[in-house]
This record gives sequence, structure tokens and C-alpha cells, in this order.
Amino acid sequence: MKIASTYYYPKFSRLPAAFDGFTVAHVSDLHNANLHGLLEKKVAEIKPDITVITGDIIHVDGDYAHSLTVATALAEISPTYYVSGNHESVLSCFKEFADKMRAVGVKILDSETEMLRRGDGEIALIGMSDPTFFTAPQGGVKKDAFKQRLDELLSEIPDGTFRMVLSHRPELHEFYASRNIDLTFTGHAHGGQVRFPLIGALYAPNQGLFPRYTDGMKRGGEQRYTVISRGLGKSNPVPRIFNPPELVTVILRVESNFKKQK
Repeated sequence: MKIASTYYYPKFSRLPAAFDGFTVAHVSDLHNANLHGLLEKKVAEIKPDITVITGDIIHVDGDYAHSLTVATALAEISPTYYVSGNHESVLSCFKEFADKMRAVGVKILDSETEMLRRGDGEIALIGMSDPTFFTAPQGGVKKDAFKQRLDELLSEIPDGTFRMVLSHRPELHEFYASRNIDLTFTGHAHGGQVRFPLIGALYAPNQGLFPRYTDGMKRGGEQRYTVISRGLGKSNPVPRIFNPPELVTVILRVESNFKKQK
């Protein structure tokens, strides 16, 4: 078993100085895979300020032992925040599992905002439940309700506040960027499951063949980024080809610090 480690160092002009170097471990799409403690070990070595889980942590109804073990360990390493994915919305055990995650210290953000404070600075962390948990508005689709709720949460944040969003869906990258969100964490695409050298991903749900948003850190305007995890497990019999499980680490930097060094 091998887990790839990917690091990103985005720079921001409106990131509070106190958050320079703030480290986020990004876990996604575990699908109750048994990683034999390797994931927890790698996260502990990173020593993150927070860990974020962007959905699809469980996979089969009533079977979540490995996922709960991981969630428990992650919450012991650092404050851990979780948002749901599309798989959770169809599993009857999700409420029970969510209660157990809360009991071990995982903070579930159910389309709500948490203010993170460090020194004299603060940033807004918005966690969005997957669109499958929403009710479609009349004449619309569930993603319309998702977007409306995200807009409501954003409108409540003071102007100039640095904004991070946790969401399962990378295909909404352009929408996130259009909403002046500094940094969004997503998963869902599994890196395309099968990847070809020089070509990239073969297929992703909600994007189809040769999708655009399956991995990496995508820029959506000046200092607006979406980080897409390739995930850690899988949801179908197709093996991960040229696509090892991935743990993403994002280290936030203040842009002015680099300008001063020139």
C-alpha cells in the first residue's frame, strides 16, 4: 500500500499575517478503505493545524469501522472538519456514523460557517453538505439549492475576510471562483480512477470522459484556487491505474512576505 503525498503552497494577499504557514491536511473519498494505519501516520508527520475531510468517507450501508478508526485518529492529531459526499446521502447508517464521528471530536459542517482564529487573525471556514442532501427548488436542480445556500453563507461573512470552503464537488470550480472564495477543498472525482501518462484522467462522475477537474490545484482568477484530491479509496470494481491514493497538504502563505524578501 502506498499513499502519494502532494503539497501546495498558495499565496494570498488578504490572508491574515497570523495564518502565514497555516497547514491543512486534506483527506477525501476514503470509501471505508482499510489503509492499515498508514494515513494516520502520514497526517501525524505533517502536524497540520487542521485536517479537512471532503466527503465519501463511507461506502456500504452499516460498514464503517475503518472510516471511524481513521476519523478518531485524525481528530486526535488536529482539529478535524468534515463535509458529506454523495455516497453518504444514500446510506441509512449515515446518521449513526455522523453521531459517532461527533463523539470522537470530528466537527461536521452541515452547510454552515466556522470562524478559525489564530493570534489576532481569523478566517472563515464554510462547510457545504453535498448537493444530494438538498431539495431542488421549483424548476431547478439540487445544485441550484446548494449554490443558493453557499451564497447565503458567504453574504454573512464580513467583507475582506479570507474564505475557505469545503465541498465534495470539484466540477463547480468556476462557480466557487466567481464567488470570491479564496480556497476551496474538493474530492469526488477520484483522480479519474484510471489515468493515462501525458493524457490524464479517463472519466469522472458529473464530468464524463476526459474531465477537466480531477486533481491538482486549479486557479479560477487572481488568488482564487480549488484544490482537488484524488482521494484514498474507490467506489467501484475498477482499479486505480496510474493513480495512487493521495493525501494532500496545503500550506497557506501571505504574499507580502515573499515580496519583502525580493
